[in-house]
Amino acid sequence: MARQASLPVFTRHADDDIIIRRAESLADYRACQDVQRGAWGIVDEGYVVPIATLVGANLHGGMVLGAFQPDGQAVGFSFGFLGRIEGCLCLYSQLTGVLPAFQSRGLGQELKFAQRDLARAEGLGKIAWAFDPLQAGNAFFNLQRLGAYARRYIDNMYGPRTDALNAIPGHITDPPLTVARAGVQPGSTAEFLSLRRAGKKFGWTHLLGRG
Repeated sequence: MARQASLPVFTRHADDDIIIRRAESLADYRACQDVQRGAWGIVDEGYVVPIATLVGANLHGGMVLGAFQPDGQAVGFSFGFLGRIEGCLCLYSQLTGVLPAFQSRGLGQELKFAQRDLARAEGLGKIAWAFDPLQAGNAFFNLQRLGAYARRYIDNMYGPRTDALNAIPGHITDPPLTVARAGVQPGSTAEFLSLRRAGKKFGWTHLLGRG
């Protein structure tokens, strides 16, 4: 697969050695698949997004971003496709993850900011994604740091999961909230506290309280 010349050039420097950019070659897409396996602990290949799907989305309104080292290996990955929320076109961010050895360095946030920049450049005013409210740090990151707001709760959205991140005893499924981010709307403590109050209804307030 040659470089996809139809894609506009985009780069974001995460640090001196890591550049966030669109996937452009077969090697890039395979590197992004490797991040999926490593970041989520995937053992069932059925959960790995196929290269054909990644390419199709990347070329037709979506995006596949990798956090690449100089040798071409990816340590972070973000995948989104064109969707619709609240009657408007949006980018739906399906996956964003970082390899364990590179976490806590701000790469996840940089990947989300890169998503935002590309979405704006393509005329999309909103980004939507799902997250697990049982992971308090993840909830705080999405609502406070990224300035997202919770729109609705979807029980058992993905069904049973087998990856290491979600296959937790007693955690029947991945129960995410869909979240949308419009423009530069800032996060607020009020949003996080609102989610925490809503958690009483679903029985995960004690987990959110750790945030």
